[in-house]
Amino acid sequence: MKILVVEDDESMARLCREELEDERYEVIVALTGLKGLQLFRDENPDLVTLDIKLPDLDGMELLRQMKSLRPEVPVIILTAYDYMHDFLVCDADGYLVKSPDFTELKNKIRRVLEDRKPRENAGGSEEQTGRWATATFMIREEYLTELKALSLRENRSMEETLDDALSAYLKKG
Repeated sequence: MKILVVEDDESMARLCREELEDERYEVIVALTGLKGLQLFRDENPDLVTLDIKLPDLDGMELLRQMKSLRPEVPVIILTAYDYMHDFLVCDADGYLVKSPDFTELKNKIRRVLEDRKPRENAGGSEEQTGRWATATFMIREEYLTELKALSLRENRSMEETLDDALSAYLKKG
């Protein structure tokens, strides 16, 4: 498995690389958003960890470009900012606040990659995968739009509304 780490802090990028290589992942590092986009195109990573604050390209814009190129590649946002609710509308596959302990990141990567395996084993062409990813994004967007409207109607925070929606969903299952 090849992981692309897009991180502008050289020491954090180095630590991340070492930790992930200890887990037997092949790791490539980009210290800028533009380099990250180039490596994403050229190296075909299986997963990306992405910092949001980059010197040359906003991480959210980079995420959008990556998902437009290869929507099936999971992207985990790894940032110093604890504003998870701001990232709920994006198409990231995970969100973590940076920590000197990489255990949570390693666990998240394992879970995301395991979640992808059933889709890969199900077969299907790249075109079918692209259509599935586009449909999933549209459903997410529509659902989030409805949740935002509900939140405004009920004069509640988006976080409370999402918590209630998730609880209701889990009770159904």
